[in-house]
Amino acid sequence: MGLRWAFIFLSGKSNLSEKERLRVVGVAADLYFSGEKERRISIHGYRGLVSTEQEWSVLGCFSGQVFYAELWPEGGEEKINLSFLISEQTFGTGNAYSMN
Repeated sequence: MGLRWAFIFLSGKSNLSEKERLRVVGVAADLYFSGEKERRISIHGYRGLVSTEQEWSVLGCFSGQVFYAELWPEGGEEKINLSFLISEQTFGTGNAYSMN
């Protein structure tokens, strides 16, 4: 199939480190590119679920599928809710095309 790529926008408030945020974003991207709807995740101090209801959204000039992450801290603090917009830019599938 060749190379596929996308812009991923993360929204939500959390105390996750940059490394942990990137791990959750990576799971969302993997779900998108593999066509899966959900996956359980475990990262340092958190357990949760990354999923999609296959809804489509727009952010400025980018549009794409929306994913959600619900993460429960192992210490019993308040649950973290994150959302992701994945805007695929691969030629012919996204709303924009780049020669980069």
